Amino acid sequence: MPNKTIYVSDEDMSILNRAQEVSGGNLSGVIVEALRAFVRAADYHDAGFDEVVLRDGPDGVRRKRFFGRLLAAGVDWDPDTGNATERRAYEGRSGRLVLSVHHVDWAHYPTKRTLPTGNLLKDLTGIHSLRSLFTADLPEWGDYTVHVVDSTEALKDLVPERFYRRVVAARRPDVEDLDV
Repeated sequence: MPNKTIYVSDEDMSILNRAQEVSGGNLSGVIVEALRAFVRAADYHDAGFDEVVLRDGPDGVRRKRFFGRLLAAGVDWDPDTGNATERRAYEGRSGRLVLSVHHVDWAHYPTKRTLPTGNLLKDLTGIHSLRSLFTADLPEWGDYTVHVVDSTEALKDLVPERFYRRVVAARRPDVEDLDV
């Protein structure tokens, strides 16, 4: 078995020692596993995939991570209630599709304040901040859902038709060579 020498700076010796402790003395196995993950991430990035971390569950308390590329994104607003649904569709490195849905229902937002906050704007209007009046971003709270499907056909029942067409179009090559 060939030997390789790795030089470690004095500042990094504590992490090296801790890795050896955690690994039960098999430091070379830890280093090779870290290098595999590093090379895999670089290969995915070279192929056009980035690490994606999505929120899931009520108020997005859980996280789901994968390597993928964004195909389509959009927000639908309900003009009557102000509720919004944000959708993002990704293609994973295996070809499967990941749909992230963030739904904001203003009926669940506490607008009445019973205790004074000391902030005149909040106490008189119930408005969280002036920034919230001038931004189109959705609030962080709401229901988050992550769906993983095998094909664009399986995605069709989960999204509006226009969004579906955008996903289908995004899976085609960016450049079509014409033989004219």
